[in-house]
Amino acid sequence: MAYPPKTTTPSSSKIRIISGKYKAHHIEFSARKNADLRPTSDRLRETLFNWLMPYIVEAKCLDAFAGSGALGFEALSRLAKSCDFFELDAQAIKQLEHTKNKLNADNANIYHANVLSHVQHCLNYQLIFLDPPFKSELLSEALSLILANENISQDALIYAEYPTITPPDLLVHFSILKQTRQGAVSACLLRKQ
Repeated sequence: MAYPPKTTTPSSSKIRIISGKYKAHHIEFSARKNADLRPTSDRLRETLFNWLMPYIVEAKCLDAFAGSGALGFEALSRLAKSCDFFELDAQAIKQLEHTKNKLNADNANIYHANVLSHVQHCLNYQLIFLDPPFKSELLSEALSLILANENISQDALIYAEYPTITPPDLLVHFSILKQTRQGAVSACLLRKQ
């Protein structure tokens, strides 16, 4: 008996929003095999948002490589004024729209576009989240564009997440306010010097 060929369908995974007005709500995302999507762990998000506690309320945010949207929706849950989510993957965009609608988050702006073009000329954000796929040069490219964009002030806080073994060279051009390491993943909170 012949069996039909196996088809791979995206399986769904969930992460929870840790605190704030959306606390305990789940964000669904597509958990495809070998996907670049690697949501920030609960533990690392808890650390990050402890760092951001004095700055988050009424902040204008950019979730630059949104993926699941975990960072941006956590920021909105903790009363950030707005968050612009940029993502190129069509399936991730559908999930971001689904999460926005489920949470009734009117202050979430979702863009199916290349964030690097946006960062080159955007006006100031108070918080910028940079957590691109680790097997790319996107973090270095984004940091370089942020340095060159005079509209992004020295008051803006920039969160960067990267493989512990390969920190971006451009970190030396920023003031590192906080940093942490959790196994193979490192993260820091930066300001332009």
